[in-house]
Amino acid sequence: MEQTQVLDMLAINVEADLGNSNLKIFVNNEYVTVPNVFKRVHGAIESYEPDIDKNVMNLLDELYVHITSCAIERDGSFLVGERAMKKGRPKGMNIDYGKKHAEDLPIISVLSVVAAKVIQQIYKEKKTLPKVLSLNVDLITAIPASQHTPDTAKMLSNRFQEKEHVVIVYIGGEKVTVQIEFSRARVTKEGATSLFAMIDGEQDMYKEFQNLYQEKLKGIEVTGEYFTNKKILHVDIGDGTTEYIYTINQKPVLGNCTGERQGIGHALEKACKLLNKKRDTNYNRHQFAQIVLHDNKDQEDAQGFLYETRYEESESIIESVEEKYNEETAGQAEIIAVYGGGSIGLRAEFYNKILKFCDKRNILLFYVPEKYAITMNPLGMNKLRKAMDSKK
Repeated sequence: MEQTQVLDMLAINVEADLGNSNLKIFVNNEYVTVPNVFKRVHGAIESYEPDIDKNVMNLLDELYVHITSCAIERDGSFLVGERAMKKGRPKGMNIDYGKKHAEDLPIISVLSVVAAKVIQQIYKEKKTLPKVLSLNVDLITAIPASQHTPDTAKMLSNRFQEKEHVVIVYIGGEKVTVQIEFSRARVTKEGATSLFAMIDGEQDMYKEFQNLYQEKLKGIEVTGEYFTNKKILHVDIGDGTTEYIYTINQKPVLGNCTGERQGIGHALEKACKLLNKKRDTNYNRHQFAQIVLHDNKDQEDAQGFLYETRYEESESIIESVEEKYNEETAGQAEIIAVYGGGSIGLRAEFYNKILKFCDKRNILLFYVPEKYAITMNPLGMNKLRKAMDSKK
């Protein structure tokens, strides 16, 4: 197809949750999520789909890019997200030793997905592909509290901001060159922005909480405003880390926010090793998760191993909750809020334990429903930006 030439530089707002399992991201208020993995490839990859509409529609599922950037160790061509998952062992985050501020994965994923999503947005509007796009991006993102210091936050921010990045996105037989500059890249602690999603959520987010504490609430209808002036210990259970964020009256108590290498990914990792040992296979954590979820010759064994390792991981997290409650909140937290992707995967083992813990200490438990649990971080960043913009 005939491509348009260069468009004027576009201002793009991005809020990115750099999850160990999935990248969850808002690009100009449009939310997308992709597996947070990539596969470096060599040589050209042929395209067999001539329909440009289909290629653009499926772009995030078939993401193939070339990246030139000083922020990554070596320029190259990459399959990203779902497409990488289909090719052998894709590279994901090392949940035991990985450091998000220093790894190439967050840079590759954010650049690729932002470029692809903006191309989709432009094609939807203009029904044509530009040859060259120039983007000026204002980014809000986060790294685990256990890894967050002024130096690590500055390091990740500088990797985005210091130099221009060039992403060539392949779309069937076409390609679009996307030049990306970051005007700002703000790096906060994971979990620290989730309160903004909590106090500005949809009404059904609070339904389970309302029903659980009907007597204690004495007729109060719970809305987001209920949480605005409370002391809350947030337990953000992710794939590789669990963040323990303490907030008072909508503000994080930064010196009392910590993180641990805990999460559903560790249960998956341990179960995966058990399956590999039994079957003499070489699955990684991401592939193992797909075996658990979908019909597969190894599914029964995989689910059995995960049943055991989930229990161990939930025990580890409940011990940390007790420690953080006593040491970081000095026993003052009024509400424990549990969310994150791991809160879904571990719920069967974790919910009754955390509820018993809360009941014994006269704490209210806000276990965020599955519908909202995964998006609390990026949604909180998105709502924070809107609140800041409204004050300008």
